[in-house]
Amino acid sequence: MTFKLPQTLRLAPAAALLLIACGSTSPVYAATLTISPATGAQQVGQPFDVSVSVSGLDSLNDLYAYSFDLAFDPTDFKVLTANDGTIFDYGGNIGIYFDGAIDNTLGFVTAESGLDINGSFNGTSGLLGRFTFEALRPAAGATIAVQNVSLSTFAAASNLAPPDIDPGTLPLATLSAANGMAVPEPATGALAALAAAGGAWFRWRRRNCKSCPPRAD
Repeated sequence: MTFKLPQTLRLAPAAALLLIACGSTSPVYAATLTISPATGAQQVGQPFDVSVSVSGLDSLNDLYAYSFDLAFDPTDFKVLTANDGTIFDYGGNIGIYFDGAIDNTLGFVTAESGLDINGSFNGTSGLLGRFTFEALRPAAGATIAVQNVSLSTFAAASNLAPPDIDPGTLPLATLSAANGMAVPEPATGALAALAAAGGAWFRWRRRNCKSCPPRAD
């Protein structure tokens, strides 16, 4: 479940995340981001989900705020929805999440973000965001890239300091897409199977029936 704020109140955390993302500092440690699926085949015209997660967090230097973008070729894919993460939903706490802004013209989802309002997260991994895509055309090697990642501890975020968790090598999904195969209607398929079975039975019956009249050649 997502904790939603009125628009005026949502601006303050969003502005804080923007300030946090600016500047540079020495990271306190490195985490690992993953995108799933990282490879695979999708069907043109059918929706599929893409998830971005983080692992390798230090529970003593807790993640407090995050933000990231996705980049994709808008001739290959379009984004249907950008959905919240769940990393800050723990022990009755509900995190504050900001769904990324979708731009299917340029091929971006920007500022998918989250904030641990209680500042007591001490986990080591979790889901940062989930997106529903649709493949637009047959393609090979089409990519969805995670970009512009900021991961901040409470110590950095509370002082509006730059992000201090290194996201490591940013993940890239490389996918293919193909047109789906036509599937016959269930009734048509059943009739075809019955016809084939019936024909086989009659051929067997003709070969093995001693009292049947001979075939006319």
